[in-house]
Amino acid sequence: MANELVYTTVIEELLNTIPELKPLYAENTHLWFDDYLPYVVFGFVVVPTMEELLKYDWQSPVLKRIFDFIEIMMKSKHNDVQTLAAIEIAEWLAYEENPVIRTNAIKLMGRKTLKEMKGRIGSLD
Repeated sequence: MANELVYTTVIEELLNTIPELKPLYAENTHLWFDDYLPYVVFGFVVVPTMEELLKYDWQSPVLKRIFDFIEIMMKSKHNDVQTLAAIEIAEWLAYEENPVIRTNAIKLMGRKTLKEMKGRIGSLD
């Protein structure tokens, strides 16, 4: 799967890899109907889940699998998959003001994700 992720199936792969996200995904399907954008799914499903777990259960196996999946996205040979991870996760964490969330995220993220986040922080200066 590492370099096989493609933009059109990234959400399907995400839900197969992290089935714990399926209930929140199903709860929000009214937002994307048949023509959803992966960015919307990340914004309404992945980021809120990560935010909650980073605050209250940062050692959760689910959170670890999410970060592993994000790292796989960052290593994808497809730019649109990398960009999705960079914008939705690395940029969110770069701008995150809650130090607990960012500190815990740094403990879990892979090297490429961390590099992307730090690059975005540098661009804030």
